[in-house]
Amino acid sequence: ERSLLRSLRGGCHAPIGVQGITDGQKLSLTGVVLSPDGTSRLIASESGPDSEANALGIRVAAAYTKAEAVARVFHNPADADR
Repeated sequence: ERSLLRSLRGGCHAPIGVQGITDGQKLSLTGVVLSPDGTSRLIASESGPDSEANALGIRVAAAYTKAEAVARVFHNPADADR
């Protein structure tokens, strides 16, 4: 969870949420980035061994940053659904 927030440079006031769920030695990590007004959101998920928790957070964050999805949500919510 922390690696996702750190990768997106999100703090406690950023509209970013993340949830980690463990099942045995498997970790599922889901992140959500919201537009400031809450009308648009992007969700990304990854799963893998809990021993790779840091890498999972970085991969979920990369799903947003590679496509510049965060910038689109914050600057043009209509593009977030593409």
